[in-house]
Amino acid sequence: MRTYFRSLSDVLGSPLAQTAQTFSPRHAGGHRVLKSTKLEDAAYRDLRRGDNELDALEKACGEKLSTFPALSRDIYQSFYSLNVRRQPEDAISEQARRFNAPILKEVMAGKDYPAIKAACEGRQLPAYEAASEFISQVAGNLDELLEKASGKKGALNTLERLEQKRDRSMEELQKLMKQIAQAGPEQLPELEKQAVKAANQAQSQVNQTEAVGHMVRDQMLQNKEAVSGCFAQAVRAAAQKAESVSSALLAWGYGPDSNDPERRAADLELAARVGKSTTLMEVARHTATSSFLQSCTVLHITDPTVREAIGAASGQPYVGGTKGDLFIFVADLYRNSRIRAEQGVSSEALGSIHLFLTAVEDALLAAQNVVVAAESMGLGTVYLGSILADPRPVVKVLQLPELTFPVLGLLVGHADQEPGQKPRMPRSVMTAENTYPRVESYSETLADYDREVTEYYDLRSGSRLESFTHLVATNIGVGGAHVSPIMEVLNEQGLCLR
Repeated sequence: MRTYFRSLSDVLGSPLAQTAQTFSPRHAGGHRVLKSTKLEDAAYRDLRRGDNELDALEKACGEKLSTFPALSRDIYQSFYSLNVRRQPEDAISEQARRFNAPILKEVMAGKDYPAIKAACEGRQLPAYEAASEFISQVAGNLDELLEKASGKKGALNTLERLEQKRDRSMEELQKLMKQIAQAGPEQLPELEKQAVKAANQAQSQVNQTEAVGHMVRDQMLQNKEAVSGCFAQAVRAAAQKAESVSSALLAWGYGPDSNDPERRAADLELAARVGKSTTLMEVARHTATSSFLQSCTVLHITDPTVREAIGAASGQPYVGGTKGDLFIFVADLYRNSRIRAEQGVSSEALGSIHLFLTAVEDALLAAQNVVVAAESMGLGTVYLGSILADPRPVVKVLQLPELTFPVLGLLVGHADQEPGQKPRMPRSVMTAENTYPRVESYSETLADYDREVTEYYDLRSGSRLESFTHLVATNIGVGGAHVSPIMEVLNEQGLCLR
């Protein structure tokens, strides 16, 4: 260890001694950058209760960065609080000042922060869900962030350990200086010796802490743009989550915030549904796409007025009701037409039947992936081809631009019944190798299957007794989407023109 002081007079004349005289160790909550009231802390604990996913996330990330759980709490506070207040600088750990504080500053200065505050300020549940989304996003990029923020793996945790050692040494030096002030002549020599040793140790640790702190600061400044980009993405995701949860609570819940335990539980369940819908959107987004054109857009319908309009157009009351979540899968060539226009390229080719069919394929693939994902969550699904019974009102209420078309709807929710699986035609009729499977008489070939279908409907409801071949013979071309002006609307949208 380097020698900075050789005598007690050297120590007493140094800035270190002045610091030691007024030194107070940082309290256990020193990683918190923002202040919160006891009432806010209690509400947050209630929200956190049972959130095993966030518990596991904070535990895993806390092993890499000990200030991470405090960051999680502060992000919520920044979204929720009517009056965001910062802790005194000397009450914040070095590590939190170097990492958590800049993140909070970045978040609160971001362009999406006003939208988050509009949805979350004074509203516990939207704030909690938005904060959880932000933290989840940051957690997914934490390793990269730590590398960019500190340069070396574990540098921020090293900073924390150095800070703790420094504080212990300062406490020891403070204690010794008090003892020296009260000591008799016979005690002074030994106490002075101990004080010089403690001062040298404390000064060394102060210098090490400052050196690592400067390294972290410089690294953060050097990679500021990349770090800011990551946080901006997380804030955008949080803003979207805040708006979707807030809208859902206003539409279907007990309002933007409720302190009643039963109502809060119901709103938490509703928020969980919104979270699942976000997951389903991500599943749709990552679906395979024809020629990588990504010609599909998925709309989650949360506005009751919009949903009622779609229900009226479909002719099915439950489509416009409150049960489940409604998604509309849109064949979308508009986005690519805009891209081409911005590149100075004509969009005439986008009016072809071929490209419309590729967009339909994208929409159907996305819908099926969403169904699989929903069922893996224990949810039920219902496809809604009925939205095409009257497509013009659907196009209007969804404000669909040209070169788009609503292909199908999907309801996702908790099933209120568990019917058996509808029987399917024999494999010999539906599958073959190399060439189309020829059948001399479908009526004869499907006779057993017809009886199976009739039995299925009888057992399911008792009110519908028909066979498959009877359905094909009598239902095709009758009512709903079968007589809908689909081609007219497609042409009106600029689709299938050639």
